[in-house]
This record gives sequence, structure tokens and C-alpha cells, in this order.
Amino acid sequence: MPVELDRICRMLEGGEPELRCAAALVLGELRCDEAAVRRSLLKALRDSNESVRLYAAEALARIHPSDAIPHLLPFLSGPEPNRSRAVRALANLGPSAAAELRRMLGKADAAARQGILDVLGRFREVDTSEVLLTGLLDSDPDVARQAASSASRRLESLDPGARKAALRGILDFMASPRARRLGTPLVHALRIVGATGDHATAGEVSRYLHRQFPLPVRAAALEALARIPLEGKGAAAVASAVLPVLEERDAGEVLERSLEVLRRVPAGGVPERRLLGLLQDSRLPVRLYALEALGASGSAASAEALKEELDPSTVRKLLARCLDLLDRRDPRAPAFFEVVRSAAPALLREALLRRGRERMRRGRFEEAESLLGLLHREDLAAPETELALAVARLRLQRLDPAAARRDQGGAIQTLARLARLEGFSLAQALPKEAGVSPAVLLYVGFFLAERPGKEGEVGREILRGLARKYPAREEGRVARAKLRTQGTGPGEEVRP
Repeated sequence: MPVELDRICRMLEGGEPELRCAAALVLGELRCDEAAVRRSLLKALRDSNESVRLYAAEALARIHPSDAIPHLLPFLSGPEPNRSRAVRALANLGPSAAAELRRMLGKADAAARQGILDVLGRFREVDTSEVLLTGLLDSDPDVARQAASSASRRLESLDPGARKAALRGILDFMASPRARRLGTPLVHALRIVGATGDHATAGEVSRYLHRQFPLPVRAAALEALARIPLEGKGAAAVASAVLPVLEERDAGEVLERSLEVLRRVPAGGVPERRLLGLLQDSRLPVRLYALEALGASGSAASAEALKEELDPSTVRKLLARCLDLLDRRDPRAPAFFEVVRSAAPALLREALLRRGRERMRRGRFEEAESLLGLLHREDLAAPETELALAVARLRLQRLDPAAARRDQGGAIQTLARLARLEGFSLAQALPKEAGVSPAVLLYVGFFLAERPGKEGEVGREILRGLARKYPAREEGRVARAKLRTQGTGPGEEVRP
């Protein structure tokens, strides 16, 4: 053996613990397969200092992996950070260590079993699904939780084909008599399935909502369904399984979770007759859900039911809730929007128009455009809402008067239509609209002034108003110049 290597081996036998740790680390990095090195490391595994023993075990794992496993296992029962280091060292041994770890699992204490399951969940090249699912049956709750965490981590790492097969294995495990008898393994397994977000599992998961299962299992099934996409016939089947839970007077803690799942069912997935029945429920959360779902369905019967059910005070509360959810971009906002839209469209129009104008006054034009765009519907639109939306959209684009006549965008075309609208004066309304700047007036005036008929008249009127109000600004001077090129009739002369 080289002199330098012999010197490092002797460092393992004497000196300060830090020096002995450093010597073990160097030997591991060198990966020298000398008998003397192996003897020195095995001797260091009996060192009185725990850090020295761990460094020696890590070094031995690099040189003689099979010899290192029994010496790394005790650290799995110890405190951090040594436990995590032992887990990493064992995981780095690769699939060759899997069989030995499986064999030791039955003899290990609870803490070591946790560590072994943690390691087995990190292997990608070897199928450890069966042993991890067996870990869900462990009598120690911490070990069972680690088995669930490892199984979920391993599932996420698999390619689609292998993941589908592993998922099938979990669903079959859930159907086993022992898993059903103990209950707790089902809770863990349902959470694993839910974390995958696989829509094909929704039907099988919904079976665990039946009253034959204990409450924790049913709660876990609802938790899983809240994470699984619901679509098509599968969504209707899930709704059919969840609705009976609402009918249970002792639903208690699973009530909110049931409603959360039902809110994710697409419109039409819950029969309208069931929703109408839920309107009579004594529990406020259930009635609110029914109101949301009926509003989203948009049917004539739903609209009539909402009008009968909602008093003005309730409508205003729902409107406030809708506006709050819109501000937070909460996915539940559309349902509240449809409820208020069905019951009080004028109130909704007024509130959104006011809120959109407020955003424009604060220069938040994207937010204003998003809010005002909700009013661009046949039953909600009005000249003032279309005007405000057009202004918000104009403020989001570059306004070059020279290019105005070529603008084919929706905003300027809406203003052209409003210019022709009988009984509505665009020339008077536009300057007063929130968010309108001299640049907007000049751009709109340039566009309309080039148009024939009433549109051209309105465009010139907007330019005259701009020239009068802002005679010293660039926009006012350009407006006057444009009017001169258009020619002004008697009484139309513009003076600063």
C-alpha cells in the first residue's frame, strides 16, 4: 500500500475526531479497494464518536456497498442531520441495495423502518411499489405516513406508462380486505391517488364516499376528488356520489369538502331538479352552492327560481361577494357573477361599470378592461358600458393620430357605432368618460373625422371641443390644424 495511503489510514486510529472524520472522507473519495483500507474503515465503525462512525460508513459505502448497509441502518433511527446523510448514502447505493433493505425492513425498529421506506421510495430502476404499499399497513402511524410519502414521490418520477400501472396497483390495494378493514391505509392511498390528478380515477375514488366507510376515509376521498379534474360523464358520476353526502344531517366536517367538489363539476353535471331541491336546505352553505350552480346553468327555470329565492338584501351580499372574488381572480367568481346576473342584471351592470371606471381613474387599464369586458353581453351591455370598455382598450394600445384611419380594432369600431347611435351623443359623453386623455380625444377625432356622414360630424365636433379645452397643448393645436384641412362651415370656426 502506498505510504500516503498508509498515513491516512493511521489518521483514522488517532488524533482529534475532526481529523479522523477527514481521513474517512478522503478514503471514501479515493475509493481505494485495498484490504488495509477496508480494515481501517471497519475498525473506525466502532469509534466512540458518532460522526467518525458515520463518515466511515459513508466511505465504506463507496468502496464495499454491501458491507456498509448494516452500519448505515442505525443512523436511520437517530437525529438529523445524520439521519438524512444515511438516507442519501443508502439511496446512492442504487437498486443493488433494494433486496437487502427489504430483508432488513421486518427486523428494524419504527424509526429505521421509516428510513428504509424513505430510501426505497427514491429508487427509480427497481419496482418497490409492493413494499411501499405494505408499509401503509404498518401499525406505527409515522411509518405509514412515510410509506405514503415515498409511494407518492416514486409515482411522480415514473414515465406515463409505468405510472399508470403503479396507479392501478394502488387502486387494487385499496380494494383489498385488509386495507378496507384497517381504514387508515385507505386514507393514505386516497391521498396518493388524488395527488396524481388522474381524471380516470375519479369514479373509483368516489366509491369511498359511501356511508359504509369511516369518516376519515370519506374525507380523504373528497380531498382526492378536489384535486382530480372532473369532466364529461365522470363528472356527473362523481356528482351523483357526492350529493347523498349533503343529505346526511351529520355530514359535519365533510360538508364543506363535498361542496368544494360539487363546485368543480361543470355546469349541467348536477341535475337542475336536485339544485332546486337544495335551495330549500336549512344550511346556508348548501343554499349558496345551489344558487351558484343554478346561476351558472343559465336556464330559464333556473333564472325564475333565483328571482323567487333572492331578496334584495341577499342579492347585494352576493354582489359584494362576486366583486371580491373578481378582484382576487378566484375561480368561483363566474358562478356568483351568473347568480347576480340572473337576479339583478341592472345592479350588476352599475356595480361593474363603477368599478371599471374607478380602475381607469387610477391608471389600471388592464384591470378595467377585464371588468368591463364582463358587461359585453346582450343583457348587460348599454351605450355607457360599451363606451367605457372601448376607452379602456384604447388606453392599452399605441395612439398615433396619423395611423388612426387604418385602425380596424374593436375599440375604435365600437366608438364609430356609438357615433351613429340615435339618442346617444358620443361627442358629449367621450370627454367626460373616465380614463379619457387629450391623446384619446385626438385619436378618436382623427378617425371619425375621415368617415362619411354622422361619424364625420361627430369626429369634427370632438376635435373642436379638444381645440377649445386645450388650446395651448400639442393635441389642441393638432386638432385645429386637422379641422382646417377638413374645412369648417359657418359658425364652426375654432378660436383658442
